[in-house]
Amino acid sequence: MELYETIFLWTTYFIYLMYFFVYFKIWKEAPIYLNDAEYYFKLYISLLLLYFFNPFHNLRMNNFHKRLAFSAGFFLITTTSFEALLEHLKNTQTRIIDNVYR
Repeated sequence: MELYETIFLWTTYFIYLMYFFVYFKIWKEAPIYLNDAEYYFKLYISLLLLYFFNPFHNLRMNNFHKRLAFSAGFFLITTTSFEALLEHLKNTQTRIIDNVYR
């Protein structure tokens, strides 16, 4: 297994573990670490995608490339959609609380 594959695999496991900690509120600093890990992982995935899927690179697809593409899609949808959803819920909650306590 190549070094970039090992980094990818362990970082993926770390992020899933942080999702677990955040969801079940096991560790109060987990959202901070998750946010940082997601940011750097998205950057890492972006660089790998640019390297492997550029038009000048002859690529033989294997399971790693499929996992890489899936993870890229997964992190784009979760970080984009869930952040927007959470922001919308927070704004709705604030609006409701402001209307109730007026």
